[in-house]
Order: sequence, then structure tokens, then C-alpha cells
Amino acid sequence: MSVIKSSKAEQDIRVTAVWYLERDPDNPGLSHRFLWALENQLSRLEGMPGIGPLWEAEDPRLRGLRYHSVRGFESYLVFYFPTDEGIDVSRVLHTARDLPNLLKEEP
Repeated sequence: MSVIKSSKAEQDIRVTAVWYLERDPDNPGLSHRFLWALENQLSRLEGMPGIGPLWEAEDPRLRGLRYHSVRGFESYLVFYFPTDEGIDVSRVLHTARDLPNLLKEEP
């Protein structure tokens, strides 16, 4: 099994980790907890890729796209495509963002 992250997903993760560090520089543990929670969630999704609901989109490129929240950081969603080998992660986004437009940017 494998987890493959797109460059946009990697960037989303970096931006979020830095945001948590900047939010509370005296508490770097918050950023580490986010990264740990995300990696745990990715491992769960890798083993059970069908547990996330399908994202409703008219764009045919997004057919099959699923999403699931990050435990402990439920405002963050992992958007991914199940594969025979595991999952391909497209984005990791906060729910307050303009998700439909951000996801349209995906190839």
C-alpha cells in the first residue's frame, strides 16, 4: 500500500504546519500534533480508502474524489483518490476555504 501526495498537498501541509507554528511560537507541539494526526489519518485512509464520502463535483476530472477529516483537526479535510495501491492525496484544506474553486485547480 502507498500514500502519494501531490505537490499541492505537500504545499498545503507545509503551509498549515507553519501557520500553527506562527500562531503559537512557544508551543511547537501544536504543529507536530497536526502533522502526526495527518499522517495517522493518511495511514487509515491508505488501508480503507473507501471510508471517505465522495466529493460532489460536476468536473469529470474530480470523479472518484473522496474526502475525510483529520482526527483532532476536523476543520481540515484530506481530498484523495483511491488507487489499487492505496491513495493519491490531492489536497489538504481547511473547511473555511473556497473548496470547490480550489479543487477545480486539480489536473
